[in-house]
This record gives sequence, C-alpha cells and structure tokens, in this order.
Amino acid sequence: MNRRAVLSTLVASASVSVAGCAVPSQSTDDPADLEPAGERGVSVTEYDPDDGDVSVHLYETTWDLEVADDVTAADAVRIGSSDDSHEVVILAASPIDVTLTVLDSAGEGLYEMTAELSPAAYALFRLEAPDAYTVEVVADSSDGAVAVDPEWIDCNRSTQAVLVTDDTVDETMESELVDC
Repeated sequence: MNRRAVLSTLVASASVSVAGCAVPSQSTDDPADLEPAGERGVSVTEYDPDDGDVSVHLYETTWDLEVADDVTAADAVRIGSSDDSHEVVILAASPIDVTLTVLDSAGEGLYEMTAELSPAAYALFRLEAPDAYTVEVVADSSDGAVAVDPEWIDCNRSTQAVLVTDDTVDETMESELVDC
C-alpha cells in the first residue's frame, strides 16, 4: 500500500477541481494559453506500468474495495513526455469490459482502448503534457467522463482514481501539494 504524505484528498462522483502549482513545459506560465495536445503533436506511447509506483490504495480507502495483491495493468499509456505528470487510474469493482477514450481540450481523440477491468486489472493514463483532458468511460450499463485540469500536470505526484461499477463511474483524487 502506498502511504505517501498526502495533504489533499477530494472525493466527487463526476468531476473534481483542485488548484495546484502548475509549471507547464511550454513557454507560457498559463495552462489556459496552451494549444490542445493534439495540435502540438504530443506523443502517445504504451509503456510498462511496472516502471513506476501506481497508486491503488484510494480504492480501498474511498470505496472499501479489496484490490488484488497482484493487481496489474491491462494497459498503460503515456501522453506527452516531461517530468511533470498526473495519473488517471481506472479500475472496476467486478470484471467488466470498458472502453476508455482520452480527449484533449479541443475534443481530439488521443487514445482509445477497450479492456476487461476488475479489482485485479486497471488502465493507467500518465498525462505529461499540460492540457485539459477528458477521459470518457463507457461500459455496458454505465458511462461517465473524468475531467483533468491542466494545473494538475505539475511537479507534484497526483492521481485520479476512477471506479467503474455496473451502474456508476465514480472518482476521487489525491495530490501532494508542495511548492514546485
């Protein structure tokens, strides 16, 4: 279980909003001035999630969901390439096929995948290019959208945990809020 010092945990059922100390990797200091990621030709690559420390403890603490000890990634995708990042982790309460689409601020689809998610298999999006993203979540009987504020993509470790059930898509977020 990842027990990093966390200063802020927010819970919401649709969208969460938090101000952070963003340091965009482009020449502007205002993420609102950025061109959408797709228009900037941001790279999208699959990678091995074992290369990092994926935070799944929020599923246990927020939803009292027992996550498998050997939980693994059904898919892990990096969008952009910088030292600044924000992770979106999607897991399901029981085995269910889920289609996930990452859109940039212009609504351009950057990545789409379909996988069976469960308490033993998650999808991971590591966002490393400042932009406002939407992760669309579609399952048989539930769907939702997860909003990612560009200010969350900064030097702080931050994670949005998304839980898909038979009839809902819920999310929670944690972030280390330190001076960048």
